Amino acid sequence: MKAIVLLALVVAACGHKQTTANKDDKVQVFSRWLETLPKPPNALLNSVERKLAGRPCVGRLDDWDRQYTYSLTPHRQLDVSTVKFKLRQAGRFRVVPGRRTGFPEETGGIDDTPIRMAWGKYDVGTQQLHVNFCGDNVPGASS
Repeated sequence: MKAIVLLALVVAACGHKQTTANKDDKVQVFSRWLETLPKPPNALLNSVERKLAGRPCVGRLDDWDRQYTYSLTPHRQLDVSTVKFKLRQAGRFRVVPGRRTGFPEETGGIDDTPIRMAWGKYDVGTQQLHVNFCGDNVPGASS
């Protein structure tokens, strides 16, 4: 009886490792695929940044860590008609100013750093900037 229970535990553990390995393989494949995708070109980002700099809440772009990516559709296809942006005020909490482009994120991360932030999207076709949020990330943060 002990041998049967032990065998069942070994089989169950092997099955779990297989599932974890499959998940890790899928994550690696997805990560490699993301790296093949184009990033927004500098000319396009210059247009986005001209509009961002005109926002009183943003002002001087040299004071911000600026992250830009294309969007992903719900079916994980690249959407080059929309550039997503996230700005974080530089100078505190190891936030360094500058422009960075990256790969679309499958899910948004939570950032509770108590600094000023702005995020939103830029519609490439209409050249419209949509700022979803701009202000103190956490109530009581100093500017």
